[in-house]
Amino acid sequence: MNLWGTRGDRIGSRWPFDGVREADLDLTPRTAGFACTTLGAQVMAPDPAGPLLLVNHVSSWRLDMEYERELRAVAAARLIETMLDGRDMHVVLAGDLDAAPDAASVRFWMGLRSLQNTSVCYRDAWDRIHPGEPGVTYAPDNPLMEDGDWPFRRIDYVLGRCGLDGRADAPHRRLPARVRPSGRRCPGERSLQADRRPRGRVAEQLLGGYSA
Repeated sequence: MNLWGTRGDRIGSRWPFDGVREADLDLTPRTAGFACTTLGAQVMAPDPAGPLLLVNHVSSWRLDMEYERELRAVAAARLIETMLDGRDMHVVLAGDLDAAPDAASVRFWMGLRSLQNTSVCYRDAWDRIHPGEPGVTYAPDNPLMEDGDWPFRRIDYVLGRCGLDGRADAPHRRLPARVRPSGRRCPGERSLQADRRPRGRVAEQLLGGYSA
């Protein structure tokens, strides 16, 4: 997805897409200064794991724009529900939320608060595998970091949408087996990587004829 003609965002998949949508995140006069987006793509993964919905959500980096991050989180959540259209589909949301775990916009995703008469619940892949660990992705030892005194150290997330039983996916799918910094460095940040692997009979059915 091309933003401003010079900057862009994307979702990559080994499997084909069947429908891509984008949320309009230009929601206040202050949001014009940064190329933010929410991209949602239905990925046609093979049975029994797919299809699934992948969402790339990039919000506002400015410290004084938590209000805009809240608005954008709600817009992204509503886009997801529109794309699901009542279907029981696995949803993974990943991206640069530009906020600490205790920020209102992030707490909204975790089901810890509502915003604009809207509530959702997603599981944090990092916290699920590394409970109590900080999960730093924006660290002063990164030579590309523009400001070593930045107050937020955790700003990148991989989230899975919860079902009614609290799991972050449908019963035949699993939470990540590993979540770790990928070693790649974006401008000023460490990227986060989650390995989501099926297990047991589902793994044999899914991976038997496919590389992973």
